Amino acid sequence: MNNCLITIVCLTFNNPVEFKETLGSIINASISVEHLVEVLVIDSSDDFIFKLNKQFLNGICPRNLSFRHLLVKPRGIYSAMNYAIENALGLYVNFMHSGDIFLAKFNLSLITSLIAESDFEPASPESYPYLLYGRTLVQSCMTSLKYLNPPLNVIPNRRRYWNYVIPPGHQACFFLRTWHIANHYSLDIGSTADRYVIQLSIIKSVFIDVVICSFRLSGTSSLNNLKPINYLSRFLQIKSPIIKFGFWPKIFIKHVFGKNWEYIRRLRLFFLSLFVF
Repeated sequence: MNNCLITIVCLTFNNPVEFKETLGSIINASISVEHLVEVLVIDSSDDFIFKLNKQFLNGICPRNLSFRHLLVKPRGIYSAMNYAIENALGLYVNFMHSGDIFLAKFNLSLITSLIAESDFEPASPESYPYLLYGRTLVQSCMTSLKYLNPPLNVIPNRRRYWNYVIPPGHQACFFLRTWHIANHYSLDIGSTADRYVIQLSIIKSVFIDVVICSFRLSGTSSLNNLKPINYLSRFLQIKSPIIKFGFWPKIFIKHVFGKNWEYIRRLRLFFLSLFVF
C-alpha cells in the first residue's frame, strides 16, 4: 500500500469488548479516507480471544481500508509499540490501546489534508514534522473526573509546559514513522519512555486545535488494575491543600498504588499546571 499516509496501531490484550469499541471508532474516523489509512492490530491475546478478534475484524473492516492482524507476544507495551513502528506502512503512525476511542466528530481527513496541502517534499522525509498532534480528553468511567490535555489555556509552543508539566497524550499524536524508527521507546526506563519520545518529537511539530480522542483510565493501559484507580478517584475528591498544590508523599503513594503511579504522576502534574499559567 504505497499511498498509505497514516497507520493506526491498535494494541489489545484479552479485552474483546473494548477492542470492538476502539476499532469501531477507528473505522468511523477513517470515513472518506479509507484508501489512505492502514489499521495494524498488535494482538497479545490468548489464542481463543485472538480468533474472536480476527472474526470481528474480517466482518467489520471496509474493503477500502487496509488492515493487518498480527499475533505478537512482546516484552511489555513499549516492546509491542516498537514492533509496530518497524512493521507499519504509513508515513505517520498513531497508537491506540483497546479502550481508547477517536471521538465521533473527529475524522482522519484533518490529518491527511494537512499532509497533502503542506509544503513538505515527499522525496525528503526529513522535511516533514516529527509530530502532528491535537488534544486528548482524559476520563475515568468511575468518576466524573475529566480534563483536556493540553488544556485550552495552554499555548502549544510553550516549551516550559512540555518540559516541566506534562506532554500531550500519545493517543492524539501522529508520529513521523521514519523519525520514530530512529527514536524507539526505551525498554529500560518504564513509562518515562513515552514522555521522552514526545518531548523529542515536539521540537518539530504541528498542533491541530481539535479534540481527537478519549483516553480512558480504565482502558488497556491500566492493565485491568481498576481497584487502585478507583481508590485514586476517591482520593482526588478529597478537598485538601496537599492535593491542591500537588505535594503528594511519593513513597506512600507508590506503595499503595503500585504500577498505577504513572497515572497518579500525570494527574498530579495536571493539577500543578492549573497554577503554572
